[in-house]
Amino acid sequence: MKRLFLFLTFALAASLPAFAQQEEESLTADTIEDMSRQFLAPDYDYLARVINDSKSDFYYPRLLERYIKCDTTISLEELHCLYFGTTLLDNYQPYAEPDQLKEVRDLFDKDDPSEKDFKKARKLLLAAVKENPLFMRTYNYLYIVDNNLFGENSKEVQEDVYHYVTMMSVISYSGDGSSFQDAFHTICVSDAYCFMGYNGIQVQSQSLQFDGNQRYDVYELEENEFGVSKLYFNVTPMFNYLSKIFPSNEKKVKVGDVVDELDIEMGSRVVVKLDKKKKKGHYRFTLLDVQPVSDTLDFSSNEQYFPEDGEENTIIFYFGHSQWTSGKSCEVLMMKSFCKENLSYDTFICGFGDDEFVTTSNNGILTKVRGTEIWNDPLQAVRVGNFRPLK
Repeated sequence: MKRLFLFLTFALAASLPAFAQQEEESLTADTIEDMSRQFLAPDYDYLARVINDSKSDFYYPRLLERYIKCDTTISLEELHCLYFGTTLLDNYQPYAEPDQLKEVRDLFDKDDPSEKDFKKARKLLLAAVKENPLFMRTYNYLYIVDNNLFGENSKEVQEDVYHYVTMMSVISYSGDGSSFQDAFHTICVSDAYCFMGYNGIQVQSQSLQFDGNQRYDVYELEENEFGVSKLYFNVTPMFNYLSKIFPSNEKKVKVGDVVDELDIEMGSRVVVKLDKKKKKGHYRFTLLDVQPVSDTLDFSSNEQYFPEDGEENTIIFYFGHSQWTSGKSCEVLMMKSFCKENLSYDTFICGFGDDEFVTTSNNGILTKVRGTEIWNDPLQAVRVGNFRPLK
């Protein structure tokens, strides 16, 4: 199947210039509120107004219907409002891939997929489109299937190209990827990879970085024809989504509360103080302080985060994004204990899009020695508790 994937890249690349020229001609300075910059980056306050107004030209249901029907009169601004307006819908799920795509990939992995396989894949993909019409990878697969079933000049293939190229155009107009300020914008991580693949760009490594209250995926790139070594993608809406679906805690812990366990959200510095006496074999503890952490944590640093001495019986935690020396992203829980004895504790983690915590291992906490736990998979929270003497 590799040849067809490469053919898709070239076919779409050939289709983009005509579409982009058409949209550039239709774009005028008074079509959106802030056009002082050359890029059309999303203004989510503006989008929230126009996509929900049934009298607006940018009413979301009408835009979606036009997109599904491959309306060639749709403007760049309308496509922009459709694509980025998706982040404001109740059913927005940036980390969810249509279930059908895994079965499609299994069919593609066959040495010689049959016509029957392609027909089955098409049925699955059309169901995926109906479930999520703006998931770009689906159209990648549909192009392959339709090209094999109907030929590259067929109506079906042209519709696949339309659905893919239009949204690649929206992303290309959202920035130039050169910096935090001028980052590209996408509504899910997989679209960033689609966009880079569409432009023939290979990723070397990826890291999550912060600038103010905005989150960015920063990609280090393989050598490419554009001479670009790094691209920035703004992923803030995805993190806003996580804050909405973060698992609820009926006993929301506040500073001053005495508890047995605590949920530490991603991007937090937390200080707790253990009771001097054990209860049923473990120590309860008081939450002393919670502060946000916006920087990427450097888990190789021994002095940057913790004092040499601290208040007796306290433990300081940092939970945030970090990266290996290779540039690959990871999640890290760093801690330092000022208790008189070494401690064991229980750890549970909650991944992106999950609503349950699952158990994970740890190495315990040694007195006045910085400890570090690292996970390669993206996480949104870690739960710690059941502190007890280390045996």
